[in-house]
Amino acid sequence: MISQGVNVAHIAAALFISRLEIEAIAREEGLPLKRTPLRSGPRVWSLLDINRLSRAWAEGEDLPAIAKRLDRTVMAVRKKRAALGLPARERYAEVVWTGADVATLLAHRERRIGLQRIAKQMGRSVRSLQRKLISLQPTAESVAIPGSRHESVLYVRLE
Repeated sequence: MISQGVNVAHIAAALFISRLEIEAIAREEGLPLKRTPLRSGPRVWSLLDINRLSRAWAEGEDLPAIAKRLDRTVMAVRKKRAALGLPARERYAEVVWTGADVATLLAHRERRIGLQRIAKQMGRSVRSLQRKLISLQPTAESVAIPGSRHESVLYVRLE
């Protein structure tokens, strides 16, 4: 990061160490440091704000809460998080489908109810329903051979 011209103060805030420690490490390694001043202005990120953002993110706080605490927009916090190299979070947790959920989905689809309406009733996204319906499609291995013991295979028709 130093060789790309990132300000030492920003690196220090992201790593939760002092600027002097970064400079000492750079001297030991023989790395040149750019001594550019931080921007100034009314909405400039102070070292304290960067430190607060880094710590809150590390503790698992969400973007809107951090933005409110720092009196900034969610987009400003998101961009600064990315600029500091803090890891992004998983967006969606995998929701478990129960047998009752699958039965409800299939029953509604058989009655030709639209996915948006089903999603609203079930408290799921349309994309979640689509993914589940695709996963329920029969594969080549699950095709029933009449008269075999595998005759009772569930078929799903996607429209």
